[in-house]
Formats: sequence, structure tokens, C-alpha cells
Amino acid sequence: MNKFEDMPNEILLDVFQYFDARDLFQLFYQLNTRFNNLLKSSQQLNLFFHMQIFADNQINDHHLFPNFTHTLIVGRAILIDLNQFHNIHSLKLECPLKRVLSQLTSQNLPYLEHLSISHLGTTYRTLCSTFHPFFLPIDTLTTADEWTSLPSLRTLRISRITLVVYQAILKACQHLHSLELAMFSCDDSTLNIESHSKLKRLVMDVGDMKWPWTDHVFDSYLSCVPNIEHLIVYRSMFSSKLTDSLLEYDWLASKLSVYLAFLQQFKFYFKIIQGQIYNESNVLSQLEEKFLNFHCHKYHSRLIIYQ
Repeated sequence: MNKFEDMPNEILLDVFQYFDARDLFQLFYQLNTRFNNLLKSSQQLNLFFHMQIFADNQINDHHLFPNFTHTLIVGRAILIDLNQFHNIHSLKLECPLKRVLSQLTSQNLPYLEHLSISHLGTTYRTLCSTFHPFFLPIDTLTTADEWTSLPSLRTLRISRITLVVYQAILKACQHLHSLELAMFSCDDSTLNIESHSKLKRLVMDVGDMKWPWTDHVFDSYLSCVPNIEHLIVYRSMFSSKLTDSLLEYDWLASKLSVYLAFLQQFKFYFKIIQGQIYNESNVLSQLEEKFLNFHCHKYHSRLIIYQ
């Protein structure tokens, strides 16, 4: 076997997986009928396209690759016509323009299943990664204008939002199964959010680090998602604020017992920021025991303490 085109289809399809969708079509489309047929059956390939700079947005009607792109990644603040990528199943937007967010509709993206939205540039995200594993946005999403209807969406990862946006997301994404979000516990909005029965996995990154923690916002976030089976919470605290009073904190046990009857797994990631890990009076050594006692083995629960 001396020629690349002599390879069996299975090997060619495996090789094609490593190409960007546009590069793949530029290199191999129109070489011969066999290659054309392989590329047009590229739903087997899960092709991706990473639009990193504005120049990447020079797409016209003669380009075929958008129709066969499965995963689209759009770099910071790039204006894109999402309707050109009508068949994508996965979309990642970094610092998206409002005009791009307004295109997130079932008409433009009828097959979209996985969506990730961050509102943070690379440099700022690197600086903030010391504090949270999530993207920390420059601006909190405070309006619900961008959310209309995305019934095919199954997973969503989004940066800092308010309770108003949370309500809009649940209403727009009726079949959402997994939601990862960042929020502030000081959000004092009072909303009657319609119950969402499909959501089974929820990840919440709480941005504020003051002590004592305020947990009343969890009433609004949890009361409308009764079928959650997996819950992950991230919270942080400065080491200077760590005191014996933390031993009395119930680690959301009272909230979970009221709202999440079907919970199977609960993880609480507790990050201590700055200085050495506080260990006076063996506070930290007692936290995990207290945590397990509060949750009474009703579900798999784990407290992860880290710096």
C-alpha cells in the first residue's frame, strides 16, 4: 500500500478525526468521488471547527464544511452567523457578542445538545484561576433577553448568572439534563420559578467568599429542580476567616433534605485561599466528620478541602 488514498475507509475516517473541518474539506474535497462521499458522510467523524480570530469568519456559500461541522468553538468577541452552522451539536462561545447570543434559537440550531458560554478572556481567566475552577466572568449575565427556546439542549455550562437568567434558562431548555453555572449567594431576587423535571445534574460555583455564608439563595435555585441526582458545589474562604464557627455549618444538608428527594451524590469542594491551611483546634480535621454527620449517609456525599 503506497498511496494514502489506497487506505481502507475505516483508517481514513480515523485519520480525518484529527483535522479541523475547514482544513479537511480544503485538502480532500473534490480529489475524487470516494473522498467526496466519505466527507459528506462525516456525521461519523464529529468534525470540529475552531474560529480563533476574526479572519476565520470569512465563510461564504461556496464553503461546504459548515454543514458537516459537529462541534463549533468561537473565540473571543467574534461576530459569527450561527445559521451557517445549522447542523452543529456542540457549541462553545468565549466572550460572545450580544448579537451572537441572540442567535441561540431552535430555528438556527435545531440539533444543538451541548453549549458552553464563558465571559472571560484568557489573561483574566488565568489570573482568576487561583480562586475558582470555573470561568470567572468580567460581567455577570443579568438579563434573560438572549434565552428563547433551545429544546434540544442537553448540557449547558455558563459563567456568572443571576437568578433571573437561571429562570430563563430553565424555561428555554425544557430537556436540559446537566447545568453548570456560577452565581453569587448574595442574589436576593425573589422569583417563582416553574419546576424543571428533566435536570439531573447541577454544578454551582458560589462566587462570594464572606463568612458567615448566606444560603438563602439556594432555596430559589434548588426548589425548582426536584429531580436532581448529582449536585456539586464549589465555595471558597480566605484562611483568615476560618474559625471554629465553621463546625456549626450544616453544608447545605437542611436545603437538600427539603428540595432534593432523589439526590444520589453530593460533592462539596471547599477551597481555602491564601496562607497556610488553618488547623488550630483541629478545625479542619473535624470538618469532614461533621460534614458526613450532617448528611447522615442519605446519599453519597464527600467534602473536598483544598488550597
